[in-house]
Amino acid sequence: MRRGFQCPAARMMTFQLEFETREEMFEAIEILKKEYGFTGELSHRQMENGTWRVSVLSEKRFRETTLEKMPGRTITDS
Repeated sequence: MRRGFQCPAARMMTFQLEFETREEMFEAIEILKKEYGFTGELSHRQMENGTWRVSVLSEKRFRETTLEKMPGRTITDS
């Protein structure tokens, strides 16, 4: 399973993570910024089922293993 889509022309990477609580979501955002040096755009929202989702458009490309270490559940496009 591929955990992120890399836009080849722009050298950007997109992925989404889903969390049970708002606190878990903000902890993961801090990990992205502080531990992995994230730069780019983030958006977050609460879903109808009560979970929280973060959409990431990253200038930095992350390895598959780094994404696997991230808390939350990765959402893939179907």
